[in-house]
Amino acid sequence: MLLDFDVRSGRLRYVNAGHPAPVVLRRGRAVHALTGGRRPPLGLNLPGDGIDEVRLEPGDRLLLHTDGVTEARDAAGEMFGLSRLADLAERHIGSGLPGPETLRRLSRAVVEHRGAASRDDATIVLMEWSGDAAARVEP
Repeated sequence: MLLDFDVRSGRLRYVNAGHPAPVVLRRGRAVHALTGGRRPPLGLNLPGDGIDEVRLEPGDRLLLHTDGVTEARDAAGEMFGLSRLADLAERHIGSGLPGPETLRRLSRAVVEHRGAASRDDATIVLMEWSGDAAARVEP
């Protein structure tokens, strides 16, 4: 996943070479996944969608994750899943938790669900566009 984010305008340009689609959270709710910008991994000369673009609003969060998160299985073989990840993110954000604590709780939920050591990478990134931070950026 490669992102180019303009903090002044909220324009997010992106390409995705095989990762799960990031989820946009607006006002604490998952509103859509960034499913465009699909490209083959580097080195493969195959067609792709090109660069996609979306406009974010101040306060929006972007939840990025690897498949090791959503495909983490418990002892019965049940996957953690995207809906569970999005639901937990919504609940933690809705309760007013700051980004770092939300991220810590999401990671902990995946580890508790899995129960054993992971055989796959399990990475979660939570980006928040702060209007205050954008205002401090020099032209």
